[in-house]
Amino acid sequence: MHTVDLQKWLLDWFHRLQDEHEHGISSIVLHPLKWSDPDDAIALVLSMLKSKPLIARRCCSVTLRLLATSTLQAFLGSLHSEGKTRLQANVRVLSVAALPFQASEALKGQLLLDLPLTLTVPRAGDRSVNTSINDKESFSGGDGVEQALTLALFDVSLVPFDPDGAVPGLRIYRAGDDGDDERAMSALLSALLHLRVGVVVSQKLVHPWLHRQLEAAGVWVIPRVAARHMSFIQRLSGASPHPDPWAFVGNAGDDADEGVSGARLPFSSLGAVHPPKIRYIGGRQYVVLRAPRAELVGALSQRLSAHSTLTNATTFERNVLSRRSSVATLLVCGPDRNVVSEVSIIVEGALVCLERALAEPWLLRGGGVWEAAAAAELRRNLDVEKARGGLRVDDGKERTSSRTVRRGIQVFIECLEATAFRRCGPTVWSQAKAAASAATSTEAQSRLAQLERPLDVESFASVANALQFAVDASSCVMRIRAVARA
Repeated sequence: MHTVDLQKWLLDWFHRLQDEHEHGISSIVLHPLKWSDPDDAIALVLSMLKSKPLIARRCCSVTLRLLATSTLQAFLGSLHSEGKTRLQANVRVLSVAALPFQASEALKGQLLLDLPLTLTVPRAGDRSVNTSINDKESFSGGDGVEQALTLALFDVSLVPFDPDGAVPGLRIYRAGDDGDDERAMSALLSALLHLRVGVVVSQKLVHPWLHRQLEAAGVWVIPRVAARHMSFIQRLSGASPHPDPWAFVGNAGDDADEGVSGARLPFSSLGAVHPPKIRYIGGRQYVVLRAPRAELVGALSQRLSAHSTLTNATTFERNVLSRRSSVATLLVCGPDRNVVSEVSIIVEGALVCLERALAEPWLLRGGGVWEAAAAAELRRNLDVEKARGGLRVDDGKERTSSRTVRRGIQVFIECLEATAFRRCGPTVWSQAKAAASAATSTEAQSRLAQLERPLDVESFASVANALQFAVDASSCVMRIRAVARA
């Protein structure tokens, strides 16, 4: 007994397009995405942006191309190797309303942080807290030349233990070890300054006393960083977060360097960044973190190695460079929140499609062309199966099963065509159907050239994934109906 396999009909044909893209209908449905030519990738992002009526109405062609180009620049600027063969992008999409679209830009190697608190610039000269550190260069490049700074990353609250629970979060100081808050914070302060930390980033709170003392020593303190930023900061700086910094205070460790008052912190977990900058966008303050070049990380490592007490400083450069990866921020601006939100959602989807296109660099012609070709392929297979009399599902009665399967496939075809019709309109849809039903590829190309507007393109991998879900759902529905009628 022959069983109709909708998945084989449609998905096998869909994937055969890759092998036959130079012949027949495949030559007009599919074409390779050439990464050496940015126009192919830009066309993909443009098609996604234009598919949303709100964006198409509010943006002219020049603005749409700017958004698409910025998206591609951020994507390419953040690519890094994940394993031996896979490339992955790290792009933070930051949306800002009440600004023109033209203010959108790709910031490669930079991370913009929107913080709930106003950040203050630390005083550069006063380092009386730790007399062992007396050179400005190690912190902020006192000679005017921009330097790299060490960064300590904490995913806990830097506030001593609060027995009343007034400070939410975690226990970072163990009661019973002589619960003197000031002594505990002094020990942590000494440890940070001994390690010559230039930037302290905490996902939660920083005690006001500790905050003031660090700023007085010229250290940048960035508290209450959102969890969504933490992974980006790790990739940008190469730092590893300290889960419980107080566990190292006064306790020896294999990977610790002793500082003032016996305080110890793991040196190998530090990262490296340029001195932070403050930028105002749309009247709001943002902190800009930038990744230093490899040679600047090496120079920082040499300066740290000059201090004999930092015994592990020689491994600093290797640890940072091995852990960090490329990061970019895509700044998406727009006149109001609605359109900015819409653009940001489309851009994030475009980044996913571009990443999939790295593994499968193929583009489908939109404008209803691939939908028309898929519908024609299903109809041809349906006619063949009807002639063979083999339209059955499972072991139900032949007549009932044939009618159920035939109707199910017909509904699938109608839905496919209705979706394409709504997306491209009656004129373009009729021309796309004519091109898909052409006898030769030459005739099809000629009909495509007569279209009223250039064809959109779509990601082959994304469409194939969507079709897989649609086919699975349709097959499930057909089987349920066949069993119910048996």
